[in-house]
Amino acid sequence: PTLVAAAAPRDTRFSVRTIVRPAMETLRAALEADGQHHVVRHLGLPGAKAPEQLQSADIAGLRVRLARAEAVADASADARTIEPFPNVRHAATFSKDQRQALWDRGCATIAAGKLGVLLLAGGQGTRLGSARPKGCYDIGMPSRKPLFQYHAERLRRVKHLAARAAGVPEGAVRLPLLVMTSDATHAETVSFFQERDYFGLGAAQVLFFQQGMLPCLSTDGDILLRAPGDVAMAPDGNGGVYRALRTSGALAAVTAAGVESLFQLCVDNAMCHVADPTFVGLCVSEGAECASKTVPKAHAHEKVGVLALREGRPSVVEYSEVSEEMAARTDPATGALAFSAAHICVNWFTTAFVERVADGREPALPLHVARKNMVALPPGGDASAAPAERACLKLETFIFDAFPYASKMVALQVDRAEEFAPVKNAPGSASDSPDTARAIFSAWSKHKVLAAGGALRPADDARALLELSPLTSYDGEGIEELVRGKTISLPAEL
Repeated sequence: PTLVAAAAPRDTRFSVRTIVRPAMETLRAALEADGQHHVVRHLGLPGAKAPEQLQSADIAGLRVRLARAEAVADASADARTIEPFPNVRHAATFSKDQRQALWDRGCATIAAGKLGVLLLAGGQGTRLGSARPKGCYDIGMPSRKPLFQYHAERLRRVKHLAARAAGVPEGAVRLPLLVMTSDATHAETVSFFQERDYFGLGAAQVLFFQQGMLPCLSTDGDILLRAPGDVAMAPDGNGGVYRALRTSGALAAVTAAGVESLFQLCVDNAMCHVADPTFVGLCVSEGAECASKTVPKAHAHEKVGVLALREGRPSVVEYSEVSEEMAARTDPATGALAFSAAHICVNWFTTAFVERVADGREPALPLHVARKNMVALPPGGDASAAPAERACLKLETFIFDAFPYASKMVALQVDRAEEFAPVKNAPGSASDSPDTARAIFSAWSKHKVLAAGGALRPADDARALLELSPLTSYDGEGIEELVRGKTISLPAEL
């Protein structure tokens, strides 16, 4: 059983309840129906891990889903079925009154306890040279805060701003944080939060749940076993969040507490505006079921997925699916790139939409296949054979593959220099590294201080870092009294 937190509508704390896994008979039937007879033989072996491994995995129709995934991978995108996404609102074009109205609507939603924050934090910092959860990583700003702390502090600040805008006590505002971990990061992530007193959020408002797993397959679609009774498993991708929210009980917990929508972010974006009231206000005002923040592509052939329409439905089209001609296509009216809304995995969903995707009312998310080598028993699970290195297929799902199921989807295009600083690659890398994230964070902080009437010493040295703490200001508000007419000596944290 998996222990999760559940909340009563009038309570600000979570209680623990148990989710019952499917019966062994159901598991056997699903495996038999998929032709995985060799795995059924391993379920009853002494000390077998397979029953526990597979009872929470989405294994129905694996062979059919694999065949579909490989057919899609082999096919090139038909340009006739892909069009630019029309519902992109550009934050830079909002009038002052429009921006204020959206901000107020978002703050009202937060203050009423109708929003939750969903943090995807299942990854390890392997490419960063760390075996720890990526959220524990320190990107090297003056405060030496880890990524988890920046997200938590922005949540605290926006909660304060929402309470002030709504005219209610801050303590009355409930803005829960749901943290999706993985098998590899769960225990250390929970301990990391506990040891740091949940970064001031309070234990009662943080809920942890684990990402799901999928079995690895042979090239013929057989489930592979690492050893007798032990299935080769791998994380099911960020698209597994829908199912994990439901099966863990996390979704039921927050909906019972009155949450009606979720703001989702990834742990490795050091500049994400967590629970952005303007974005939340837009989503609610538009009556959307699903929404994304996007940033303009750096250039026509940047290797990023873009928000588009595929056969009339909202989708993210990967760069590998877009021809050079499509990538360079421009809007005749503006001259801007037609496919320029780069998806940065900052999304918003109604809880009703998440429930519908998770409970089977919508088709299962398509699988995506990565070809790897791993040590496993031969296909067919011969327990007498020695494990050896074999070709395998690792399966995952993507969060954006649910977008076509939304009755209405909107997007907000924002400035990538203010809201997107991914930390993916090793220190010293030219892009998406701790170095580039530091530079973006510091440049943003300097811009806000200068706009508020402050000065910097040295004035033009990008290596001299400035860090505007999320607890001091969410987006530059309220710092005039702190910096106007003053010179800040760098490096510094405000």
